[in-house]
Amino acid sequence: MYPQTRLFRFFEGGTKALLCLGIVLGISPLQGIAHAAIPVSACRVHSLTSSPWTTYMGSNNRDGHNADPYRVNKFCIATHYALNSAIYSQVVTDTSSISYIGDNSGYLHAVNLATRKERWKTFLGQTTTLGCGRQTVGISSTPTIINGIIYVGGGDQYWYAVRKSDGHILWSFTPGTTTHPNSVTSSHVPQVVRAIVTTSNGDNGGYYNWASPLIVGNAKSGYYAYIGTASYGDCPLVAGRLILMRLSDHKVMKVFSVVPTGQIGGGIWTSPSDDAIDPSTPLSKLHTIFVTTGTATEPPSKQPYSESIVALDANTLKVKSHFRIPPNSNDWDWGSSPIFYGDRFGHKHVAAVNKNGLLYVFDPRNVSKPQFVIRIGIGGPNPLTGGATISGCTSLKGQLYCSGSIIKIGKATYKGSISRIDTLPGRNPVVYMKGFNDGFVIGSLSSTNTEIIVPAGASILLLNPVTGNVDRRYVGSSPIWTAPSNSNGTIVVGTISGEIIILGQLSGSV
Repeated sequence: MYPQTRLFRFFEGGTKALLCLGIVLGISPLQGIAHAAIPVSACRVHSLTSSPWTTYMGSNNRDGHNADPYRVNKFCIATHYALNSAIYSQVVTDTSSISYIGDNSGYLHAVNLATRKERWKTFLGQTTTLGCGRQTVGISSTPTIINGIIYVGGGDQYWYAVRKSDGHILWSFTPGTTTHPNSVTSSHVPQVVRAIVTTSNGDNGGYYNWASPLIVGNAKSGYYAYIGTASYGDCPLVAGRLILMRLSDHKVMKVFSVVPTGQIGGGIWTSPSDDAIDPSTPLSKLHTIFVTTGTATEPPSKQPYSESIVALDANTLKVKSHFRIPPNSNDWDWGSSPIFYGDRFGHKHVAAVNKNGLLYVFDPRNVSKPQFVIRIGIGGPNPLTGGATISGCTSLKGQLYCSGSIIKIGKATYKGSISRIDTLPGRNPVVYMKGFNDGFVIGSLSSTNTEIIVPAGASILLLNPVTGNVDRRYVGSSPIWTAPSNSNGTIVVGTISGEIIILGQLSGSV
């Protein structure tokens, strides 16, 4: 499995020790000239008015879009904010412009990036692997902010509800261990747990929180969470599930098991999405949840839902339709979360990218057969060397924009690319595909009304959506493995060196 724009998720598929820092630092250096950072007073942060960024990819559709009212020539890079621990979680920001950031040390931070003041930080655990390459990881899940509470997967196997005002842990939930399956507690103390490839499975039962929560509903009808489960690599491989929980009383309502009882595989390490444009749609009126799944350990006859995109009834979690990658000798996890979007004529689609380098586009009413299959990368087992394609797409004005890593366009080979996809029946959907050599694209894309935001290597590229050309390029000092978020005139993204890159607006700009 791979980082859904976060850390080492691509381990579920069989890659183990590749996540050591030596390989990370072996990524090719970036081309270009870095823009000098300017003081926050001159580079305004979260100074405009637009929708906040309160969940992974900005919405339950995972479309990565926010209609911010800024122009590309007004962007400026503010002095980085240092957390001093690698960041694989996407930064989210609430209506008061406070940002919430998970780091590899296991801390969730609440920071005002405009004033550079940290309001609080709370430890939510770590996982250390033993017997499969020693490494330690903290928070990779992106928080979701709802009704004054932050919901996020911790660095141990627990999923946490944290009070937004002061970082106090209200309660936590473990989606499964060998001793305490599906238990809720208000007394759990986050800790560093072990993941071990042995029959004991370690302290965490093999589970780790890659997926970000999908929260639906409203204060009147109640809030509900969809929680995906997966393993920390093969340490050990566990059975993937999607859990539907009622948040008012922490009751597990339904569980979708990707593989039959007694089998392993099918981890949901990407984040679920839904088909409701309004995130406050009550559960009773919600139709479909989409998930992409990981490693298959059995053939399709025994594991039809592993290495698949699956459409589930939102209330019952019963399978409505699914598509599994044809069996082969490779481990073709789905490396991106499903994106639900509408084309220029209002027709709905759901799309996702597989590690094999292919983008699949489906009719959300029946995902058993792709409408389009488009190659956007060479495919492979490892995104850190430019093979596996794991970056999620973004949608803008009825068009889909997707990035792959290593790709050949004409006679030239590039480290990354941008493709504009116009999914209309009866025509070639690829409007253009353009390459660049700033670095491999691991994090998902996001967009404003005028720019596509691409994390490429250690750079942030602002691309013109009409032409695919780079309007502006910001070159950082270390690779970016997560997705940029954008709200209130500001683009923020974390790096593996623990810096928050901040692109604000020049003082006096509109």
